[in-house]
Amino acid sequence: MRSAPFSLQGSPRGPACTSSILRKRGPVALPNQPLAVNVFWTSLAVFDPLGALLLNVRPRAGIVLTIVIMTADVSVNVIAFRHFGLLSLLNFGLWLQAAFCLFALLCAPHVWREEGHHGQGTSPAHD
Repeated sequence: MRSAPFSLQGSPRGPACTSSILRKRGPVALPNQPLAVNVFWTSLAVFDPLGALLLNVRPRAGIVLTIVIMTADVSVNVIAFRHFGLLSLLNFGLWLQAAFCLFALLCAPHVWREEGHHGQGTSPAHD
């Protein structure tokens, strides 16, 4: 069986993998999946780099978009690849995605607080 086209989504190589798959397979990477799922995966070629950019220039917006992307991606991938068995090694990429999603969720409050301090013209050392 072929591995999922998004196996590195959530890692720094995620957007590059999505773009590579689009070039090789086109916007319907896995014809055996519903069209909506393929459209979602294709949209990641835009949203993943946008999330990375926003994390650097507008961290609050970036962390919100990252959490939305990763939560949606993990949810879609669990449904799309449940037939492999969630504990299967074929779903190893899914577990990496879930770990990254959890990491983003755990970091979000810190990013939000820190950016609030910077936006007020104060530094965390003054609190």
